[in-house]
Amino acid sequence: MSSSSVVASIRNGVPLRTVKVSTKGGTYDVVVGRDICTSTIFANLVEEVCTDPKHRVTKFFIFVDSNLLGLNSGLVTSVEVALASIVGADKVSLYCVPSGEASKCRDQKVEIEDWLSQNGADRRAV
Repeated sequence: MSSSSVVASIRNGVPLRTVKVSTKGGTYDVVVGRDICTSTIFANLVEEVCTDPKHRVTKFFIFVDSNLLGLNSGLVTSVEVALASIVGADKVSLYCVPSGEASKCRDQKVEIEDWLSQNGADRRAV
């Protein structure tokens, strides 16, 4: 079972909500807010995970449902472009997962694993 709590804050003029999620395996924060991907908060977070010796992220993979991509392609593009501008376009890849229950299957899992392998995923990829 997991639990969560929400804390409101403002960072660099951007209103945020931080949701602290607790699970059996530990806790982690999820930060939610408008236009985060174009703010300095996003740039600072990406810079931190790319340079912190504990993380040293090598590549970023963005997974999006085809319905979400159809409804919010501008948002998805903004995230992809913002991330690429910080770490370089060669370190960012987007994969569109078919929407619906039919795509929640082993065949789709294998397809995603093959795609990740072909696109340079390693243990330091996010």
